[in-house]
Amino acid sequence: MTAVELADVRKEYGDDTVALRDVSLAIEPGEFVVLLGPSGAGKSTLLRVLNGLTPPTEGTVTVGGADPRERSGETVGMVFQMHYLIESMSAYRNALTGALGRTGTLRSICTAYDTETKRDALEALHTVGLLEAATQRAGSMSGGQKQRVGIARALV
Repeated sequence: MTAVELADVRKEYGDDTVALRDVSLAIEPGEFVVLLGPSGAGKSTLLRVLNGLTPPTEGTVTVGGADPRERSGETVGMVFQMHYLIESMSAYRNALTGALGRTGTLRSICTAYDTETKRDALEALHTVGLLEAATQRAGSMSGGQKQRVGIARALV
């Protein structure tokens, strides 16, 4: 089974903007792929379609054999070019926000995450080499550290 498959994907915004035109590709498990192109070529739109944040106008997308919109946040994560961290929160609390989709609004606001989620956040910070900086405010981190916190959040 292919890991990622797009078939005749088209994404339009409004009546006159076509961001993706008839994109088809198959990515096998373990395959390394780079999206490269000029600004406005549709790279970010393609990534947003792949992770289920944006539905295609036409065509089909499968990630791990399923529609990514059905799996979004479960097995598909995304690290944006901009970190989108909450600067006043610690690296650990920012990593925990990766579980927002499955935690619920009230529990998230009260930071009432279950033990497994807390363990996942610490493990993710360890994976990206920031466990020792777990209590450090995101606003005081370097750009590279912020990027790694974003990766940890996606892993959670």
